This record gives sequence, structure tokens and C-alpha cells, in this order.
Amino acid sequence: MGRDNRFILAAVFLIVISIVLVTLLNSEKSHNKVRCELYDQILQESFSDIITRKFKNPNSHLRPTIEVHEKIIDIHLDTSGFFEFVIVGDSLVKESGNPKICIYRDGKFIKEFTLDYECNNLNE
Repeated sequence: MGRDNRFILAAVFLIVISIVLVTLLNSEKSHNKVRCELYDQILQESFSDIITRKFKNPNSHLRPTIEVHEKIIDIHLDTSGFFEFVIVGDSLVKESGNPKICIYRDGKFIKEFTLDYECNNLNE
């Protein structure tokens, strides 16, 4: 293989690697944007009621979901362990603008979760 052919092969290889890296970086930015948008949505929610349903939503890629007094709340991408902990019948209290959710079971406060969407908001 001639020197020119090796140079062309190396250049093509570097271009392909560059395209892959740019694609991966853009994908991570997009994923982070989705996390931040979902976090902002749940942050604005407020409720003080009982969980009537807890399920993996078959209409939304089996996303973890709870229903509180006919309000469907998608807990997708939260990493705090909230969804795994709560059960139907738990009372929840969440104020708008606050990521904390207080959980009451059998009328007694049992735990407070801070929702964590691993949103690295870098003003993208």
C-alpha cells in the first residue's frame, strides 16, 4: 500500500471517528435537555392527595407513573428511588417549585424524597 493510500485511509478513519464523537456529544446534550424539561415540569406540579394508582404506563414506553386524585404524574427519569418506595394509598404532599415530596403512610410522615433527574442544566 502506497504512502498516499495510507494517508487517505488515516484521514477517512479520523473523519469517521470525529463524526461518531460529535453525534455522541449531541445525543448527550439532547438527553440532558429532556431530563431538564421533565424536571422543570414535575417541579411546577403541586399536589396533596393519596396515590390511587402506581403503574408502568403501557401507553408511554412503560414509564413509571403514579395517579394522584385523577392527575397522572410521569416519574420517568427520576433517580431518587421515590417510585420504588411509594405504594398505593400513600399520601403525598408536594409544593410547586419544590423538588421535595413528603410521604405519609397510615396518617404518619414516613419519608421525604428530593426528586433527582440528574439534570445538569448548563444553559444549553
